[in-house]
Amino acid sequence: MKSWVALALALPASAAWAGPANVVVRSGQVRDQTIAIPPLMRARAYSLSFSVAPPAAFGSRSRVEVSLAQGSATLLHKTLHVGDSGLFAVFHAAGAGPVSFTVSISSPLSAAARYRLQVSRWPEAPGIHRAPSGHEQLPAHVAAAAPAGAGSVAFPPMPEAAGSGQDSGAWRRRKAQVGVG
Repeated sequence: MKSWVALALALPASAAWAGPANVVVRSGQVRDQTIAIPPLMRARAYSLSFSVAPPAAFGSRSRVEVSLAQGSATLLHKTLHVGDSGLFAVFHAAGAGPVSFTVSISSPLSAAARYRLQVSRWPEAPGIHRAPSGHEQLPAHVAAAAPAGAGSVAFPPMPEAAGSGQDSGAWRRRKAQVGVG
C-alpha cells in the first residue's frame, strides 16, 4: 500500500488524471420542460446521465421522451418506460455552442417522480482517437436504430440482397465469433 502512495506522490501533477468536469447538474420534478445546457466545445467528449426516481413511477403505459439537441441536430433521443427509466450516453458535440435537453411526458406517469440530470465534459486523451462508427455504411433506417458502437457488429443481409449470391449464414457466423447475442 505504501508503494502505491509513494508512486502517486512522485508523479508530476500533469500526469494525474483530472476526471470529467460537470457542465450541468440538475434535479427536480419530472414534467414537460426544456433545460438549457451551457455551450459545449466542438469535438470534445461528453457524457449525459438522466434518471427518474422512483422507477415505480412508471406504469405499464407510461412514457417519457428525452432528447439532447444542439441547434437543429439531435445528439441523443430516448423513450423512457417501466423497463428502462434512465439514460446514459457518451457523445461529441455537433459544434461549439449551446445545447438544450428536453423532457416530454408522452404518456402520464403513475406517480410523482423526480429526475437527476448530469452532463460532464471529459478531459482530452491525446492517445485516443475517434474512429468512424461504421453506421455510415448501413442503410439509413438501420443506422438510425443502431446503438452506439454497433458499427462493428454484423447485421443480417437486407431483403434486396436475397438471391444475390451472398452467403446468408455469414452474418450468423460473424455474430458467433464476436460473442453477440
